[in-house]
Amino acid sequence: MEKSQELANFEQVVEKIIFNDDELEELKIAIRNFTEGKIGGKELKHLLLLCRGRMVEEITDFGFFFAEKRSKKLMQTLRNTQQTSSPTKVESQLREEILEKNKLLETVAERINGFVLNVKNKRSVDGEDLNRD
Repeated sequence: MEKSQELANFEQVVEKIIFNDDELEELKIAIRNFTEGKIGGKELKHLLLLCRGRMVEEITDFGFFFAEKRSKKLMQTLRNTQQTSSPTKVESQLREEILEKNKLLETVAERINGFVLNVKNKRSVDGEDLNRD
């Protein structure tokens, strides 16, 4: 709904830029004067080019304004998204639990490694004793 309203507003502004009532009235008078021979083709073309130049200038200005407004809106949305995606209390607790479990696993791994070394050492000592006899 918001985008369609934004698009409708955009179209209304562009329409107002293109169909400027004062300018249209001026063009109407100039065309009538041209058909009656009161002004030449050169003057009519000049007036038409001035009107088109104004349209291009105003549409360009509005386009930059609109683009800047959209960019700011998108940046704000991005900031809001990043803020909401920051770690919540639950995520922090889960990370803490994972760290604790990792420490426990490291401790268990060290003990198992110690047992394995003891068994190897004992076997090698027993093996040496058997070789001596």
